[in-house]
Amino acid sequence: MKKYFLLFCFTLLIIGNVISQEYKPDNRSQLLKEDDVNEYKSENISKLDLLEALEFSGIRIHKFDLGKFDKKYDLYFFVDKYTNGVLTNSDTIMITDNTYHYYLDDDDVYYIDFINQVKVISKLEDGVLKLKFNTYAQWFFYEIELETTDERQFFNIRDFEDAEWKLNEKIPLFIFASSWLDTKNDIHRFCGAVTLRQNDKDTELLLEKSPLYYVINYKIEKVKN
Repeated sequence: MKKYFLLFCFTLLIIGNVISQEYKPDNRSQLLKEDDVNEYKSENISKLDLLEALEFSGIRIHKFDLGKFDKKYDLYFFVDKYTNGVLTNSDTIMITDNTYHYYLDDDDVYYIDFINQVKVISKLEDGVLKLKFNTYAQWFFYEIELETTDERQFFNIRDFEDAEWKLNEKIPLFIFASSWLDTKNDIHRFCGAVTLRQNDKDTELLLEKSPLYYVINYKIEKVKN
């Protein structure tokens, strides 16, 4: 009998606690709401840490300022393949234009403006470089399969510093380049500029040494009637 009495009291205690609960605004920080035990120690995580973690997963983010436009142009994207410094293939991967449209709040009319940047997300996975392009107006994908002649061979991406448009000229955005064999020491190397520039000695060294690289670029042309 005593056991049942204790069980009855415990049940009443639980019911009392439930009844005594009340709704109260949660005024804790957004950080504590999302991670109340601080599992990720996010207050110590920098933007650089996140970018390094993404790169460890094979993901990089590339953003390029194209400059200002004042009228509509045709916009082409290309991937050019170079083998031992010679152009061996060129793919036109997208033909579009330099405009996009948008809506304002509570307005059924859409407006048109000119793009000023291109964003590319790259992901190296299972021997394939996967690229996602975004121009405000649209996004599209392209893939490059790695071609290697040595199991020690590896690839890196290097962005160009200046991507501002010039009419009727191919403007490079970034390269996807192979390492090269140092025959003296029997190792693969990848050196040269971290950020690429036109007519730059370190950039030219990288492009001269790499036996295989791809240039991702774009071109602005007058609208064809």
